[in-house]
Amino acid sequence: MPPASWTFALVTPDAMVGAYLDFVVERLHAHGFEVRGCRLIALEFPRMARMYHHSDDPPPPSGSRMELPGSVMDPLYRLAPGCVLVLRKEGATACQDLLRCKGATHPEAAAPDTIRAAGEHIIFNFLHCPDDAPSAAIELAYLVGPADATALRNAACAPDAPPTTPLNGLGQLPLCLPAFMGWEALSFPLIANRLRCRVVQALALRHGGDALSSLLEAQALLARERSALVGSASVADRLRIAQAAHPGIHAALTTATRASGDAVLTDGLAALAALYDLDGGRELAPILALAARGIYLSELEIVALDAHRHAFWSDTRPSAPVPPREPMC
Repeated sequence: MPPASWTFALVTPDAMVGAYLDFVVERLHAHGFEVRGCRLIALEFPRMARMYHHSDDPPPPSGSRMELPGSVMDPLYRLAPGCVLVLRKEGATACQDLLRCKGATHPEAAAPDTIRAAGEHIIFNFLHCPDDAPSAAIELAYLVGPADATALRNAACAPDAPPTTPLNGLGQLPLCLPAFMGWEALSFPLIANRLRCRVVQALALRHGGDALSSLLEAQALLARERSALVGSASVADRLRIAQAAHPGIHAALTTATRASGDAVLTDGLAALAALYDLDGGRELAPILALAARGIYLSELEIVALDAHRHAFWSDTRPSAPVPPREPMC
């Protein structure tokens, strides 16, 4: 078997908002890259500055690579996730080949077949990738943490795709992506579905061997629920579909999470499950704590989850009968 090498691409929030992810993946495939793993991550300006500088110390005030304006980058990073794509390529030059695939920093100077040729300008230029193999190892650890970086790198370096690839590869990614507009951006059932898909993605990377069967079951149930939700005719129908699908999905995820021994994931999923009972618990903090385990939540998704829990607080409902109406999601 010929030698292979690995690298990663960080699809930046401007590309995610602009719906360029499919274009980026198509360009990567055209240049001979295989996507071996995906992760949605929350970005923030100081951490990115440290990553570019390869140091936990503050970057130099001038002459560093990270000279983009914080007034632009801070709000941009809150608009959408970054998407880490861990890549494998036959041959020993993955990093160098990805630099050529990425194209020039200024889109107006990028070659026509490169990714950045479709960018808007130097700030909205869609993609970051490391310059070389040592930088790839350092920068991936900054983005996803050392343990997850090692797992992703191992998946990229393996001769054959690991059995968990269907759970954290390109096939799972569309189910994890946040919605930026339309009814899907506000619907509790769809947001909960996507959030659970991200948990499947993370668990597959970290504990896939111990929980593979449960995760595959959860993935299949989530995909079936999503299909039914997208094809539903009304808000009320979506809530009924979600409540019917919830017990099986939650049971499979609970089994998989128990294998991980992660109390934060367990508590977060339990708090999310409680929101399906319209007279049940209304805790948001354990769900937000999932971010500490690398589970992405957009600001719009947080608002929608908070609105759902307030809309159905039983002790805030008027005691007098009110005309029936569709539940808000």
